[in-house]
Amino acid sequence: RGGVLLGSVPTRRPAAGPHRSSPEVRGGLVGWGTVPRSGLPDSPLSSDDPAQPMTRLLVVTADDFGLTDGVNRAVVRSHREGIVTSTSLLAVGRAYQSAVELARRTPTLTVGVHLAAVGEDPPLLAASDVPSLVDGSGHFPLSYRTVLRRAFLARLDVEDVRRDFRAKIARVMGDGLAVSHLAPHQHLPPSSHTPTSDLQPPLDVARR
Repeated sequence: RGGVLLGSVPTRRPAAGPHRSSPEVRGGLVGWGTVPRSGLPDSPLSSDDPAQPMTRLLVVTADDFGLTDGVNRAVVRSHREGIVTSTSLLAVGRAYQSAVELARRTPTLTVGVHLAAVGEDPPLLAASDVPSLVDGSGHFPLSYRTVLRRAFLARLDVEDVRRDFRAKIARVMGDGLAVSHLAPHQHLPPSSHTPTSDLQPPLDVARR
């Protein structure tokens, strides 16, 4: 998830077909998707020669940046000394500000917004602005199952979700960070219930 090149893996191009393979990460697992041949000019992938080696791009993302100071240090260290290339930032995390400072000092680490509708923290907006997302104490539910149940019973207001997600994105961008992608937290949002697609075009970012 996110957007920097970690490295390349030489392989053989498939003998035919209009697309080439390229990896994507879903739920912490690396999988292979398809990208048009023309996507990377000046790359081995842009050649139509079936005998030419093909390069696959791998993006490794660490979630929950901003959750705790320990998580923040681990993410940055994994980027500097390991294979992490991208991270997803929790705008409601207890260690959000320290994560922002670390991100500013680590420009090679791409940063996306972790769209959390569950967890122990309250939303950025007042509970009265997003009533269908919070419990009686004004906090998000602890489990994504609660959110799915609300959606199934038509008790989840899509406009509440939009307001909450836009507030998270605005906070991260307002702190001067370039947003590379939007990523769900605890398997949310399910695409059938939560409107991430219409948040993307103005931002020109990827959805993961």
